[in-house]
Amino acid sequence: MSDSDSDSNSDSLDSDLDSDADDAVNKTAAKANAVHVEATFRHMVDTVQIRSTAQTRAKVLNALNIPVPGKSPAPPGSLFTGIEAESNTLGTDGFLSFVRWAWREWALAAHTDAFHAAHLDCCGLATHIAPMTGIKGWGVAEPVHKSHFGSIDAFGKEYDVDLSNSQGWKLHSILLRPGDWFIMRPCTPHFALTLEDCICLGGHDYYSQTFPESAFGIFHVFAQSEWLTNTTHLEAIESRHRIIAHYHQEIITYQTGYEELLTLHGDVEREDGGHVISHLPNFNIVDDVIGFLYLHNLVQLGSILDFLRYNEAQRQEEQQVADSDDILDADCDYISDSMQEQYQDAKTRCNAILNWLVSHFQLALFNDKTAEEECPDGLAREERLSIMSHRFLVQQCGALVLEKWEAESRKIQGIVLYSFLLDMTCEAEYTQRKRPR
Repeated sequence: MSDSDSDSNSDSLDSDLDSDADDAVNKTAAKANAVHVEATFRHMVDTVQIRSTAQTRAKVLNALNIPVPGKSPAPPGSLFTGIEAESNTLGTDGFLSFVRWAWREWALAAHTDAFHAAHLDCCGLATHIAPMTGIKGWGVAEPVHKSHFGSIDAFGKEYDVDLSNSQGWKLHSILLRPGDWFIMRPCTPHFALTLEDCICLGGHDYYSQTFPESAFGIFHVFAQSEWLTNTTHLEAIESRHRIIAHYHQEIITYQTGYEELLTLHGDVEREDGGHVISHLPNFNIVDDVIGFLYLHNLVQLGSILDFLRYNEAQRQEEQQVADSDDILDADCDYISDSMQEQYQDAKTRCNAILNWLVSHFQLALFNDKTAEEECPDGLAREERLSIMSHRFLVQQCGALVLEKWEAESRKIQGIVLYSFLLDMTCEAEYTQRKRPR
């Protein structure tokens, strides 16, 4: 058994584990995670026993995402924004309980030689991992510039799951032993090789300084999930909504306090990170504005990026064909009314933050050789940020459809099956909205 991927919270050995598997290193999209099994914790024990007694080639245990809430090492308080946002919004309108934690904290258990081909961690999440026993090898790809992962070609025909692609990425090898703790940015292609039987504790979250990379990961996986990742976490969507609620609370509701933070942290990037406002964007800094706009795009796209929306459409088609009353009878088949409301509330909060941003800041374009009035975009300084933010969302929609079309032409499946369906969904979503200039 390999690559067990679990969302179970039970301690029972017979509790189900949903799992994907890599029985061999496969180099085609269709076979990168070709074996799918349903497993239990007892199967894990049996696999260990087979491994210890077999005289011939034994099964290799490579169990992923074993839920261990409260057991993983706690991340630095200033690092993971999702946890901070949930703490600050708990009990407020629409957020009466914590997001389920099983997706956020997990364990890995693997035999020597267990290998997981290159992939992205899902949902644009940052990852941290710490071995408790044994040795884990981690292979990480780094682009020439971090923005290169934002290209629709980043995981195109030149990409391979063994990371032997010809895009000029730097490859880093990392050995993780007990006492080490590795934190990985979102949208980082990586593979894992177990060098000694090991157990690791780890987790996922969002970081306010890496939302561009989070968006890159979410968009790529949406278009090419079969090729790029091994699971998904619906809870991550609600985590993003709570981050927006936290931003809204701190920037809009407590505006005076936020303005004091802007003054305190200044408008110049510093090597010591003094310009960073923990768990909030510093709108004095262009990179933080861009990071917020990526998060804004994710929120505005909303359920367009939610696979349940396409499940629901498919099941409604089936209902029309079968004329059955029992279609859409399970939570996993449709977006609940409460989540639909949460999507809309997040959009409203996000728009309020954007309106605050464009009313308090202007975007000027100039350099040492060119005065602003000579810049060719034809936009006035006071309207540039608003117009460009709307154009950015439109551009993002177009890029998403194009990447899906290109993946479809290579017969790689994503969250939505067909690019034309994605195009129609975007058109339907934005038809009634005011068209940006």
